[in-house]
Amino acid sequence: MFRAFWIRRRFLWSATVLLSAALLGCGGGSLPDRADPHKAVEALRTALETWKKGEPVEALAKRTPPIYFNDPKATEGVRLSSFELDDNHEFFGQSVRVTVKATLARDSGKSKQRQLNYLVDTSPVIVIVPD
Repeated sequence: MFRAFWIRRRFLWSATVLLSAALLGCGGGSLPDRADPHKAVEALRTALETWKKGEPVEALAKRTPPIYFNDPKATEGVRLSSFELDDNHEFFGQSVRVTVKATLARDSGKSKQRQLNYLVDTSPVIVIVPD
């Protein structure tokens, strides 16, 4: 009886793994399209302008097309005083890496010049994350 329990359990586990693999399509996956550099830079500019104006960056997700901007600095009380996008960008996998020269200020009023790097995906949706 004990042996039958383990055989049944092993069978159920194997069946679950095989079913999951079939449903997920483990053999034929493909990467999303490579990011469009022009769209990536424009989306980043929009996100940074929103942050600079002091508007909630979460509102970007309600735009058409939605922009998912995920930089903790933008939601943790760090203000963006100014920014300048670097004209040069490079691909990093399917994403575009964009460098930004920014002036950031904390609530204490201290400002700092920083170089920020972002990875931007434009397919299937626009996602911006710090690099």
